Amino acid sequence: METFVKNLRFKTFFFLLLVLMSCKEDDPKPDPIDKEELIVENWNIGTITLGGQELTSTTYSIKFNADGSFTFNTPGVPGLPQTGTWIYQASPEVIKLNNDTDLVVDEITPTDFRFTYTYKNHKMGTVEVKFTLKK
Repeated sequence: METFVKNLRFKTFFFLLLVLMSCKEDDPKPDPIDKEELIVENWNIGTITLGGQELTSTTYSIKFNADGSFTFNTPGVPGLPQTGTWIYQASPEVIKLNNDTDLVVDEITPTDFRFTYTYKNHKMGTVEVKFTLKK
């Protein structure tokens, strides 16, 4: 009987050890992406489409600075501020330029940054300008 009890204790201990080992914590989740840090990185213009038509210019540039300022060179985009301040708003995802112009963030990853600027045109109605930036 004593051997039986020892075997039972050993088997119980071994079983509990296996259960505890199988209940290890899942792999930790990766750190969430800090979108404001991504916004201020150096981006290259991929494409800019205005009303579905691609704008072509090698002089266009877009730069968001860590100090909250921005500098754009987008002369073919009516009404888009070229300098000033920016603030990132997480919900809904919007970059506010000079507290009055919204850039809707469509996607931001370490390699891709897409946003849309919308303005009203008396002939065309609402016009969307889509910016695609790349690393």
